[in-house]
Amino acid sequence: IRKIIYTTNIIENINRIIRKYTKTKCSLPNDQAVEKVVYLALMQIAKKWSQPQDDWATMLVNFIDIFGQDRCDVES
Repeated sequence: IRKIIYTTNIIENINRIIRKYTKTKCSLPNDQAVEKVVYLALMQIAKKWSQPQDDWATMLVNFIDIFGQDRCDVES
């Protein structure tokens, strides 16, 4: 459970990846260049979102045990 909580902090992950792409550029000539770099970074991030979390089924069972099925948004 701890792994899924700490590895899915989406906002921090997105900011880290965008910083990684923009930090390597010494200077961007204008705002449009910055927008393009950020857009391309977001496209790379979107590719990773389609990958499922390892052992999700096991973690979901643990979440249901702890919080109950009604709080875990699971279809009956």
